[in-house]
Amino acid sequence: MEGTSLAGRYIQYKGLREALDEAGRKKLTVSQRDWIKSRDSTIAFNSHLLDFSYSAPGTMWIAIRAGVADSDMAGFVRNRTLRLREWRKRLARGPVDEESLLNE
Repeated sequence: MEGTSLAGRYIQYKGLREALDEAGRKKLTVSQRDWIKSRDSTIAFNSHLLDFSYSAPGTMWIAIRAGVADSDMAGFVRNRTLRLREWRKRLARGPVDEESLLNE
């Protein structure tokens, strides 16, 4: 599987975008922009909670906080990447008909 990193997400997004018609590309762009806004507000909220949880002085806490922040957000980004990949696969399968349902 192509990674779920920023590069992996871009690969999935670009591949899906190229497979869509103009109307689909516009809707995907809106969806992706909305997701980025959601991601950014989720990161901000998560950061607020981490500031509370890891408020002790010292460089050790900075490193621990950074690791927790990365771990917290990795799943969020991974889920979007996997969703983009699934949409791309669904598009590649083509329209659903009786035969395609029986072959799943």
